[in-house]
Amino acid sequence: MPPGSGSPGDQLLQAMRDGGLMTAIAFSHIVIGVLLLIPSTRFLGAILQLPICIGIVAFHATMSRSGLAVGMLLLLLNLIALADRPRLLALIGKSSASAA
Repeated sequence: MPPGSGSPGDQLLQAMRDGGLMTAIAFSHIVIGVLLLIPSTRFLGAILQLPICIGIVAFHATMSRSGLAVGMLLLLLNLIALADRPRLLALIGKSSASAA
């Protein structure tokens, strides 16, 4: 795709491909996907996936509306994976016994 053609979203994706960033993103998705599949590391995977999901939603909300519904679904699933009260409380430094 020649420079300046297509939507800003298409131009951004092409720049990411040309710069090699898509390879790093694909690798991180694979690693995080494995973490999400293992019950003992699911919370860590969800924490690592959260900024990626927010970035996907922000990209589709501002540059390429076509994938916004899928991005919102991914964000919802990510938030569901994060809905582990004891681990969330531990993350912010409170014990579950003192929060009850």
